[in-house]
Amino acid sequence: MATSVQGGGYANETSLQVFADKAVIYGVGLGFIGYGVLVTLYFQCLELLWKEKKNASPRSRQSWILLSYITLLFVIGSIENGVNMFGSMDTFVINRDYPGGPGQFEQDQFALHYKAIGYVVSIIGFWLADGLMVFRFCTVFGTKWWKRLLPIVLYVASIATSIMLLHAVLSPNKALWFSSGFDLLLAYCIITITINVLLTFSIVLYLVYMRFTLRKTFGPSHTSPYFSISAMLIESALLLTVFTLAYLVPTSKHSSVGLIFVRLLPQIQLIAPLLIILRVAHGRAWTRATAQLTMHEGGTMGRPSISFMSAVTTTAVDVEGQEHRKSLHCQCESVVGSSHTELVEEGKEVMSGHRHHSEGFGGGDSHV
Repeated sequence: MATSVQGGGYANETSLQVFADKAVIYGVGLGFIGYGVLVTLYFQCLELLWKEKKNASPRSRQSWILLSYITLLFVIGSIENGVNMFGSMDTFVINRDYPGGPGQFEQDQFALHYKAIGYVVSIIGFWLADGLMVFRFCTVFGTKWWKRLLPIVLYVASIATSIMLLHAVLSPNKALWFSSGFDLLLAYCIITITINVLLTFSIVLYLVYMRFTLRKTFGPSHTSPYFSISAMLIESALLLTVFTLAYLVPTSKHSSVGLIFVRLLPQIQLIAPLLIILRVAHGRAWTRATAQLTMHEGGTMGRPSISFMSAVTTTAVDVEGQEHRKSLHCQCESVVGSSHTELVEEGKEVMSGHRHHSEGFGGGDSHV
C-alpha cells in the first residue's frame, strides 16, 4: 500500500533544501539538452570526416585521428548521460524520502559506485578538452617552446590535481562538500579555469588583431571565415570557460545554484571541442598556414593579393577558383599536420582547370 508523505517536501524540507531539489531537476534537464547537442555535433563531424577518409585525400590520416577523438568524446558523453539518467531515478524515486530531500542526497551520497564512473569519464573528458585547447593554442601561436611552456605546465598540473581529486572524493566515507575533496575541487577548477581563460582570451585577442590588420589593409567591407565573431568564440572554446565559471563561483560559496550546472558541464566540455573539430572538418579552422597567408596579405600595404587582368572579363568561375585555391593553401598545415606538398599540387591542378574554363569567358587570369 502506498504511503503519502506529508509536509512542504518529501522530508519536511526547508526552503533552501527545496531550492536545492529544484536546482537538481533543472540540472538534469539541462544535462539531457546538452547531450542532445553533443549527439547532433558528433554525427555532423562523423559525416564530414568519413567522406574525407573515403576520398583518400592527403588529410586522410588526420581524419582517422579526429574520428577516433570525436568517437571517444561521444562515448564519454553517452556514459555521462547514462549516469545522469540513473542518478535522477536514484535521487527522486528510490531515495525520495532521504532526510533533507533530493538536494541533500546529491551532496551527501557523492561517492556512490555509479557516480564514480561518471566522475572518472568526466575527468577524462576534461583532459581531452583541455588538451585540444592547448594544442589549438600551439597551432595559432607557433611552435616556439617558450610560448608553449605555461599552457603545458598548467595542463600537467590540472591532470595531477584531478587524479588527487578523484582519490579524495571516491575514498570510503568521503563526500565532496565536507572533506578535503572540496578544496581539491576548487584547486582543480581554478587550474582548469586558468587554462581556459588564458588560452581563450589569448586566441580571441590574436584573432581580433588579425581581423583588424586585414580590415585596415582591405577596408571595413572585408570578410573572412576565420575572423567572424562566431569563429572567434568557437576557436577559443569560450563556451567551456563560461559554463565552468558558472559552476565554480556558486560552488565555492557552497550555494545550491552550482547544482544547476553540475550535470550540464560534462556535456559542455565535450561540445566545445566538437565545435572546433566541425570547423576543421569544414576546412575553416585556424592553422599556422592561415596565419602565414594572412600576414602575407596584411603586408601588401593596401594592395590586394588577388588581382585580375581585366575587371570586365572577371567571371564567377575566377572567383570560385581563387576561393578554392585559398582554401587549399589554408588547409596545407592542419590541426594534426597534413601533407603540404600534396595539397599544393592539388591546388595547382584545380586552378589549372579553372583557368582553362575561364578562358572560354574571355580571359581573366588571376594570381595570388
